[in-house]
Amino acid sequence: MDLLVIFIASLLMVPLALFTAGPVRIIFGIFFVLVFPGYTLLAALFPRKNMLDSLMRLALTLGISLALVIILLLILNFTPWGIRLDSSLIVLCVFTWITAGIAWLQRRRLPREERYFSGVNLHFTSYWQSFQRQKAKDKILNILLVVAVIGVIGTVVFVLIRNKNGEKFTQFYVLNLHGKADNYPHDIADGQSGTVILDIVNEEGAAATYKIEILIDGDKVKEIDSIVLNLGEKWEQQVTFTPVKTGDNQEVQFELFKNDSPSFQELHLWIDVI
Repeated sequence: MDLLVIFIASLLMVPLALFTAGPVRIIFGIFFVLVFPGYTLLAALFPRKNMLDSLMRLALTLGISLALVIILLLILNFTPWGIRLDSSLIVLCVFTWITAGIAWLQRRRLPREERYFSGVNLHFTSYWQSFQRQKAKDKILNILLVVAVIGVIGTVVFVLIRNKNGEKFTQFYVLNLHGKADNYPHDIADGQSGTVILDIVNEEGAAATYKIEILIDGDKVKEIDSIVLNLGEKWEQQVTFTPVKTGDNQEVQFELFKNDSPSFQELHLWIDVI
């Protein structure tokens, strides 16, 4: 039953993350990141209920979940999809579903009385009994763990309450032609052009108009004007730039302007013009 609940909840997380905002999305997101990956992996590796006590499972679930998310996103960065909201959701969902499926198969091989199942225990009796059986130093470590978890959750809630509208910002980044944040154009023949992908995502809370200026060693070589984006809208385009002189270590500067204001974001590359 617990694995089925996780499977359904992770399915619901995809439309919630992509098409909604608010407390429901935040609550589902916390469990999606801090609980689901670690819980299903532990359920697959330790299907018997006597293999780990309740407090150890809780601690490992939180720690392993965070570690798994970091590792999976790091691997995702080296794939053609990169670290994006949709690709991150898919990877975490697929990992959760696979480990949940393995855990379900593992449990089916065991007698029912030996299977681990995390039911809802409003009195937390299993945790308390597990705590009483531990040595003094283990009790201290578990108390510190609980305090740390409460502190993290309290900090998140405080930040969310103080920033109900969320932080306002604009994402501006440069990628190579494969959509990766590395292996940018470096050696360019005289008279030839370099090509990159520029991305802008509007998270400013309202529609905004953007402009991009491209400079090489301080000389403007290109301008892209009148990029109008609604809230949450993304602009992505291949952009070429042509150096005007030869020389090594020339700085390519991408300046972003918003609503006719002075430049408020800059990106830099260095090239050698042969």
